[in-house]
Amino acid sequence: MVAVPAAPAGPAVRVPRATAAAAPAAGVATAESAAPPA
Repeated sequence: MVAVPAAPAGPAVRVPRATAAAAPAAGVATAESAAPPA
């Protein structure tokens, strides 16, 4: 996964949200995808 450098609150919040959908598909465990699928 590409490392995202420190950024202002705006991008810092939007970037993880945008990648949250792609992370599980890539097999990357994130705070939002850590929960088991329903």
